Amino acid sequence: MSEKKSIQERISSLSKAQKVQLVIAATFTVAAAVAAPSLAWFSYQSKVETMSYVNDPPSLSLAAGHQDSVQFFDLKNIDVKREADGSYYHDFVFSVETEKSHEYDLQLVHTTNIPFVYELYRAKEDTNGTVSYEIQEGNDKGTTVKYQTLKGNLTDGDVTIKQDITLTNLNPENASAAREVGSESVLYSTYNRRNYESGEKYDKYVEPLYSVARHIQTNGIGFDGSEDRDYFVLRVKWKVKNETQNNEYWDYAFNNKETDIVYITVKESADLGNTGNNAGP
Repeated sequence: MSEKKSIQERISSLSKAQKVQLVIAATFTVAAAVAAPSLAWFSYQSKVETMSYVNDPPSLSLAAGHQDSVQFFDLKNIDVKREADGSYYHDFVFSVETEKSHEYDLQLVHTTNIPFVYELYRAKEDTNGTVSYEIQEGNDKGTTVKYQTLKGNLTDGDVTIKQDITLTNLNPENASAAREVGSESVLYSTYNRRNYESGEKYDKYVEPLYSVARHIQTNGIGFDGSEDRDYFVLRVKWKVKNETQNNEYWDYAFNNKETDIVYITVKESADLGNTGNNAGP
């Protein structure tokens, strides 16, 4: 108590100017005490931000040919009727906008009501190409450009990029069968997915068939001038037989069959250490 009184007496004995200086000094001391942890917090946050900085993930997207948007990649109205028996095909151009991605997977999903066979090729714009594409938007709308399919390897310095694309089926019911159909049992046992519930009746030829091409290396500007796009040709093949069909009806394409559904998706390859396109599912 005497010590507290002594402090009060000392303060009382100070002049007015000295009291003002004491108040200022006390205020500064409190402010400094508050500022010290604040500065430490800002410093910590800055270090955490530096340590936890993560690059933006690559953005992959699908598009049509040339510089057209994806909505112009259209597979409808394929006329399979031909006067002569034999094998035929129709080519469709699409592209993958790769941005920062170096490797990616392409997955093709389709129903099998019409016995189409799908093949995938790399492509590039080429005046001598055999695949025609009509530009749908922009200043060149209405112009037809040619695409050449690519095979083998492209080499630029120490970099070699495989051009051949193989679609590996993920759920064939019987790989040796003349016609492949989707398998619900394989789809469920491997991926724990069902397209149909138990007890539902369905035609085996409308089950989705999944196939994938993994570890596709982007060609990049250095190879085909694609401006961060890789171009592809989706080839849709079918067989024609004009005589009356019995059980063989399902093995040949006819315009009076139900429509099939086709999906194409793209994603970055999960295990970037493997650069082989035919790595398998």
